[in-house]
Amino acid sequence: MDASQLQQRVKFAEYVWHDQPYLHPQLKTAQPKDFYGRQEALQKARTALRFSSKPVIFIGERRAGKTSIFKLIMRSLRAEADFIPVEVSWLEVHSASELMREMLVSIYDKLELSSEALLGALEKAHSPAEFRHVMRDMLENSGKIVTLGIDEFDTLLFEQPEDERKKIIGAVISLVESDEFPVRVILTMTREPASIETGYASPLTTKSEKIRLEPFSKAEMDEMLLGILENQIPISEQEREDVFNLSGGWPYFAKALLYYWLEVIGKDNALNLAMEKAVQNASLGDAMEHIYLKHLDSSERAILLALAKLGGKINAKEKTALDVSIKAAAQALIKRGYIIERNDGYEFRVALMLDWFRRWTRFDEQAAQHAAEVLTAIERQKDPWAGIQADDIFNGSADEEA
Repeated sequence: MDASQLQQRVKFAEYVWHDQPYLHPQLKTAQPKDFYGRQEALQKARTALRFSSKPVIFIGERRAGKTSIFKLIMRSLRAEADFIPVEVSWLEVHSASELMREMLVSIYDKLELSSEALLGALEKAHSPAEFRHVMRDMLENSGKIVTLGIDEFDTLLFEQPEDERKKIIGAVISLVESDEFPVRVILTMTREPASIETGYASPLTTKSEKIRLEPFSKAEMDEMLLGILENQIPISEQEREDVFNLSGGWPYFAKALLYYWLEVIGKDNALNLAMEKAVQNASLGDAMEHIYLKHLDSSERAILLALAKLGGKINAKEKTALDVSIKAAAQALIKRGYIIERNDGYEFRVALMLDWFRRWTRFDEQAAQHAAEVLTAIERQKDPWAGIQADDIFNGSADEEA
């Protein structure tokens, strides 16, 4: 198998992965399973769906692999006779009534009921309570378990006005709390459930099986790299170490590097060339910009922009100049897997992100807007007179004399 064929196996920016051998649709050849890492998360979710009624919620950063594991589970449920999986796209649902309609249409299709029965159900289901009654009547004696799956549930909610957001949350909670018929709920989110709810305790916060997707370990990353290449092209221990460090352990970024490494393999500094190509990829650029604009607050933006301006590191001495809010943001980003704390200073965990920032067309404008105070504080920590003009000194002296 040559490098171009192996590139297809990388599946960069694709969501379809398999935990069993399968037939590759493009290569038309039998392929081994290609789902790497996340085995514990996958088993935990399947156990919860099979043996409990708790909603399963995958929580993770943008491009952490939530959609991949979500689609793998939903696909496997379609092969089980006692489940009716209903996969709802956040792009197609804009209200609680649309969510209920999508579920009813999917369920009636799976149960092969008449169109007259469907129209009658749709006419009755105008509220969560009515919806539950229709679902109960529909599923009575069917022996089926309905599984509602919503990918990027928090994105769906924040695209809606507040009143509709509450209705959608209420509709999902009504399903979770129902004991009238068997139902399961599986969601993916970037934010914790408590941050999207309406201020009261609910099953999405108190009773769900929350599964956080962390970066891969080095062993998991090695398994993925070696599994994709399948001994067709050798990759050294040092190259695997470099991929792990550049990606921060995140599989999406590692796949981007591997994809372009296969394109330039054999050239000097192949991995550096691969990184240059990766950060110019439109899909990766969109993902990075989405993370920055949608999933970071102003303090988190400030610390990342300052790190990028300072070459990727803030040392221990420079760190003392940061105020409490910036240090708190740094700790949040450490927990989220974007930066690390080393030698009591901060560094990018995802080195690829540093390179992307430097090439981003909005970088200087954003740094001036969000990171100016942080950079000034660090500069003054190095040199107390930095940025102070002579007029400021004389004006200050005059003020004191006055």
